[in-house]
Amino acid sequence: MNRTSKCIFSARHVSAVKFRRTNIKKQKQNEVKRIYPAEPQTTSEQAAITLYCQSTMALPVDQLRQVLSQSLSPDVTTRQNAERALLASQTSPGHALTVLRLISSNDAADGPVRQSAAVHFKNMVKKGWAPDPDDADAKKFLVPTSDRDMIKNNLVELMCTVPPQIQAQCSESISLIASHDFPQKWDNLLPDLISRFGNPNWAVVNGVLLTANSLFKRFRYVQRSDALYADILYVLQRIQEPLTQLFTTITQQLDGYANNIQELTARLEALRSINRIFYSLNYQDLPEYFEDHMKEWMMGFAKLLEYKNPILVDEDEELTPGECIQFYCRKETRLIACTCCENDSSVMAMHTNFIS
Repeated sequence: MNRTSKCIFSARHVSAVKFRRTNIKKQKQNEVKRIYPAEPQTTSEQAAITLYCQSTMALPVDQLRQVLSQSLSPDVTTRQNAERALLASQTSPGHALTVLRLISSNDAADGPVRQSAAVHFKNMVKKGWAPDPDDADAKKFLVPTSDRDMIKNNLVELMCTVPPQIQAQCSESISLIASHDFPQKWDNLLPDLISRFGNPNWAVVNGVLLTANSLFKRFRYVQRSDALYADILYVLQRIQEPLTQLFTTITQQLDGYANNIQELTARLEALRSINRIFYSLNYQDLPEYFEDHMKEWMMGFAKLLEYKNPILVDEDEELTPGECIQFYCRKETRLIACTCCENDSSVMAMHTNFIS
């Protein structure tokens, strides 16, 4: 193709894009007439209409911040108009990335807006990542293909840098995406999570463990199949060794932080998630690696089942963090005994001592 033909192709491409945007804009103007049959009476109504008609492209971050702020307004009309503008923008290429950029803001004044943005993003993913093919309305909320790889490449990092309330929303978004894309279409997710097991920030460690737990829960409740075992094997090959190392390291650290409730609680929270992950990974069958390393796990369970610390007692809570972990330890030892250890007298003896 020569330079002249390239220029002609470029001009035709630009004309096609302009024509498509013009048609979209006309469609949106017709939709506005349906929603607002009369002339808008308030400034907020006029602003919502303007945003809606301009949303063939993603909203700029400052404009998005304003709309999200309006979505928190106590005024019903202002709030509904903001929600309508967000709904109109969410299928635009780049919108989801702009939302993530706003969530990552370090401005303390943006706290409520960041939280609102995190909820908005989670709802976008829930409705638009893998919509029901039989639901015509659901297809209107489809997250653009052009944004998906960028979202998946940055979402774990974002989750590890935001406050706990926002972290929970990001974790749920990861789980929603992973329920459709993991592992075949998201092969860097698990290495991304595991790489943060050694992070000195326990909020990060607990965030990735909670996310991993939510990913693997499905192993407990689905029917056995070759596809299921392939997914479990994929996960085991990557996580079984680092998870065992993390478990043994944390159980050994408990005595050293016996009088530091903040450090102790963070480690017990991590152990609770690790135990739940272990339960999911062993639910269908006892993997060879865990069978070979049963001593490390059983010694850790034995310590946790006997662990008591008066600084953990809270009269307002039914269970202390230690008691929550003991509940999962009992489940896990029973599971192991019932699945694969009937003929192993040494493991059965351990199990009997643990739950007696």
